[in-house]
Amino acid sequence: MPYSTETSVFSIQYLPGNIFHVTIKEGAVVDTTAAMELVEVTNNLLDNSTPFRAGIYDISQVKSVTDDARNYLSTTADIEGIVVGTALISSTFVGRMVGNLFITLSATSRLPVQFFDSPMRAEHWIRTRIAEAENDASKETNKDVA
Repeated sequence: MPYSTETSVFSIQYLPGNIFHVTIKEGAVVDTTAAMELVEVTNNLLDNSTPFRAGIYDISQVKSVTDDARNYLSTTADIEGIVVGTALISSTFVGRMVGNLFITLSATSRLPVQFFDSPMRAEHWIRTRIAEAENDASKETNKDVA
């Protein structure tokens, strides 16, 4: 069942399958405090029956993301579970700039990131990533049993 919550910077909707659809509020500045709050809230919402998680982040209305917040989010040290995908959505210039910076930073992290202009395409990509991760995990489990 979907679950929604609000912070001063984000609207967060939990979707089945440990998918978080996060919308950054209009004109928001994402600093380290906001980034840490986002990680804490999503960690608390996790369904522990699966180790995988993914996020869809609508960054269309963001004003900026501080360097420290980008670095924190790209390290994923505090994020629980295995992140199988991060979909960024934006049709605005600022959103695309922030998204491209995040993608550049995430190249050295464990976060697979893709940029989209459509929420539907983003969710399709995320659900495909989760299905692939679950399939791979199932193959490993069956291989260990045999």
